[in-house]
Amino acid sequence: MSAHPAPAAAALCLTLILLAPPPSRADDALLTQREAARAANDSATERELTLRLLEQNPADPTLLGDLARLWLEAGELDRCADTLVQRRAALGGEADAALLEAEGDLAARRGEPGVAKARWRAALALEPDRVTALAKLAARLGRERDRAAETPLRERLLDLRDEPADHIALAKVAAERRDFAAVVERGQHLRDHHANHRDAKAWAAAQDRLMAEVDQLHKLDALVAAKPDQTGPALERAWLLSEVGLPEQALDDGRRALALRPGSKAIRYQLAGLLNAAGQGDEAARLGFEPRYFLDRKRIGALAACEEAAEAGSAEALAKRSGIWRGLGQRALALVDARAAVAADPELPMAQVALARLEADLGHLTAAKAAYAAALESDPDHATALSGAHLLHAQTGDYAEATALAERLLAIHPTDSLRQTLARYRGAVLDGDPN
Repeated sequence: MSAHPAPAAAALCLTLILLAPPPSRADDALLTQREAARAANDSATERELTLRLLEQNPADPTLLGDLARLWLEAGELDRCADTLVQRRAALGGEADAALLEAEGDLAARRGEPGVAKARWRAALALEPDRVTALAKLAARLGRERDRAAETPLRERLLDLRDEPADHIALAKVAAERRDFAAVVERGQHLRDHHANHRDAKAWAAAQDRLMAEVDQLHKLDALVAAKPDQTGPALERAWLLSEVGLPEQALDDGRRALALRPGSKAIRYQLAGLLNAAGQGDEAARLGFEPRYFLDRKRIGALAACEEAAEAGSAEALAKRSGIWRGLGQRALALVDARAAVAADPELPMAQVALARLEADLGHLTAAKAAYAAALESDPDHATALSGAHLLHAQTGDYAEATALAERLLAIHPTDSLRQTLARYRGAVLDGDPN
């Protein structure tokens, strides 16, 4: 590349424009249709019209740039790359800022962040105030938590435009530094100038929650610093940070906790929930959970409390953890624990009940009935087993057995609602209609 690529490229573009044939009326019509398609966000039609225009002007750098963008939007990465090669050739082998930015966009889509950043920086070397490249580079650096590099780019963007995204990003950086005066200042600007913007509204709500938790956040900061080898303070702070709109910092704490206890399923689940809350559902899924995440402190606390005993093979702890996993929507893990609990102690009623519930959830009704029967064989008066069993038998139309089970339960725990249910069962036995 020459020392002055931009003037050379610009001169070549001008030459191409001067030498190009004047647009025909047909071209004018296609251009008009293309603008209408773009306004309507009809990318397929816009792409087709761009291709038709290129048939008349195959070396037009602007049309080639538009086509590359459209291929990228359509996920046609190889076609995008080929089109960018054509655009570089149309520029005489030189690269202008638009081409370099587009090459960065393509690299980003291909999962090559290092290449993407290098291309965007090269574009900015030619056009330091190129807002689109600045915004993409700042966003990438923000995701990588490179605040030292991101912050000056965000500040430069605010010199060129007044977008909520940049104010919000800088407010989050200030919050990470615990510079709450700067957070308030950014928030006030958003309220004064972007009160109706969707992202500004969302940040305003998050900021209100953040400012209400400043004292608690300071306490947790001190606790994490004082107990760096304990997972509890880090996870407690992670939940708080996630709730107040600082998901990136929450993930730092979640990952720190998992690094301290890499074998903990409870911590892994919490990290998955934090990733999902941060909009990183794909990474959350790679941690091995079903895509249902509930940061329910009570359940997660119970999950952590029984984890050590469950991993040691305690049938009772495994059965208990199975129920918690089931409540959190993790049926596959719940089933694994329930089966392990039954294998560890087949005569433990709560293990059989845990298995029965999972089998019923999966539609394995015969297996569920067998598990309930095994629980009741060990403890004929086990209320939870009697309750689940009579409902399951009624569900499958076996009202005689449902009646017998409900009568046993009524003798232990008499309630008006159970009496009403038992009356329906008896009616179904007599005339086949449970209503």
